[in-house]
Amino acid sequence: MPRLTVQGFGLDGAELRISAGLDIEPSTPLTATVRIGGPNGDVMRRTGVPVSVSGGAAVGSLLLDIRLPARSDDTGRPWPEVLHAMSHEPEWSLSVSVQDRAIGAARGRHGIVTGAGMHEGALDIAVGVRP
Repeated sequence: MPRLTVQGFGLDGAELRISAGLDIEPSTPLTATVRIGGPNGDVMRRTGVPVSVSGGAAVGSLLLDIRLPARSDDTGRPWPEVLHAMSHEPEWSLSVSVQDRAIGAARGRHGIVTGAGMHEGALDIAVGVRP
């Protein structure tokens, strides 16, 4: 079953850098949706974020490197404050999702119902969350 795991996050210069693992080889170049949730709901949501991929699913997991430049931060707080909140305040969370046909195809091979219109049901999407 395809699985996306958020492994860590931190600052790399002025960028927020997120590392995640995906245990399936994508069929197309990936982009990610990154969501930061706070005490009152979404604090930031970015779609179409480029993803660098290394490793291979055959050896266990692809490593996804996701970078958000400082200009992406529309939280009203600098990245260091956002990172502190995500690391120390339980109501903050980070979620990452990627979408690819290979994810839906693998779910179909594992017996999950597939068919017309299933794309709308998030069949092709893998989501990882870090509380």
